[in-house]
Amino acid sequence: MVKATANTNTNPGLPNGKEPCPGPTNGEAPAAPAQESAAREGAKGDMGPRRMPDHVRRHIIMLRDGQAYLPAAYRVVWFREEHPEWAIVTDLIEGGCQAGWATVRASIVTDDGRVIATGM
Repeated sequence: MVKATANTNTNPGLPNGKEPCPGPTNGEAPAAPAQESAAREGAKGDMGPRRMPDHVRRHIIMLRDGQAYLPAAYRVVWFREEHPEWAIVTDLIEGGCQAGWATVRASIVTDDGRVIATGM
């Protein structure tokens, strides 16, 4: 699982301002990290890790330190495909458009209204 981190440097869109390493030039997705290959073993029916769909996997960015990073937009695409009836509810904690930065709390809510995860 790839952790999201706050962007504290000048390169927007990548965690900690790190630049992506050059990837394959033939349009293929980068090779899956070892932890992700273990995630492929989980079946869709169990509550274990699920295989990342290929159309999402192709958006993985390999950072200079070798870590794989999946941008938030594609994590949301994957989430909505897996749980179309669930919701992501966001609350602005501080900052905003005029400040040029924001701290946001996001909660995952099931179709019956149960909050199952919250994070900033």
